[in-house]
Amino acid sequence: MKLIRLRASSVRRLREIERTPNAEPWIAEVETYLLDGGAASHRFDPLSAVLLADDDGRVLGAAVHHPASAFPGAQYISALMIDHRRRGHGLGREFFVAVLADARERSGKRYVIWTVYPQNKSMIALSKSLVADKNEFGIEPDSGYLIFIDP
Repeated sequence: MKLIRLRASSVRRLREIERTPNAEPWIAEVETYLLDGGAASHRFDPLSAVLLADDDGRVLGAAVHHPASAFPGAQYISALMIDHRRRGHGLGREFFVAVLADARERSGKRYVIWTVYPQNKSMIALSKSLVADKNEFGIEPDSGYLIFIDP
């Protein structure tokens, strides 16, 4: 798997990702953000990136990271998804680790922050396996989202 930066010439590749049938609301929210153009605005910011997970020409997923306005010195992963047809094969871990590395390299920031919907048990487990202290950083008071920070 390799990361491909979303450019004007590759926006059409987002359409290769299939929406999850009967998705939970939080999955549908991420898919809408990534697939309906909300994330594309970040491609013009040199400190941000919209990334595609590519496997021999097939798009497996997409992610977005950008400077974290509430946490100076940090980069924020605002969305990450694997196409529902590709889930359950360990691609999420590989993709997420690559996105974390890209966020640090692209921004020059030491810390990367992301939030996880409290019902997303697989992403919570993945996040806890990656962060240094194996715990969430906190809980966002309005939404209940878990906040993770690495390192």
